[in-house]
Amino acid sequence: MVSIERLAEITIARAVGFAGLGVVAVMAGLAFDPLLSVKSGAILLSMITAVLHFFGMRAPSVPYKRTEVWLMMEAPNRPPEGVAQRLIGSALRDAYRRFALFAAIGASGMWLVALPLALFG
Repeated sequence: MVSIERLAEITIARAVGFAGLGVVAVMAGLAFDPLLSVKSGAILLSMITAVLHFFGMRAPSVPYKRTEVWLMMEAPNRPPEGVAQRLIGSALRDAYRRFALFAAIGASGMWLVALPLALFG
């Protein structure tokens, strides 16, 4: 049996991975101008951070039967309907917040790389 927290982490990690792939593709496409590439990556990661934070705030109120976590759970291992909303909502909220933190750290790193490139270019 896979825990609800692990399923929430898998769900969010997959989505963030695809978003990260998009960021890498944009940065690679702009590789001819390193400053523009890094700034674009920083802006996109900042946007991903904001979206993840928003989804994290909204997660506890999203109907649990509409979540990917619920669909990934095997029927006999699903929690009772009385507590499923609270368990799945809080697991998703925590996962969104954790990945938002990772994206914020990445965006901060990109901004720190962009600063010397802009100053000493």
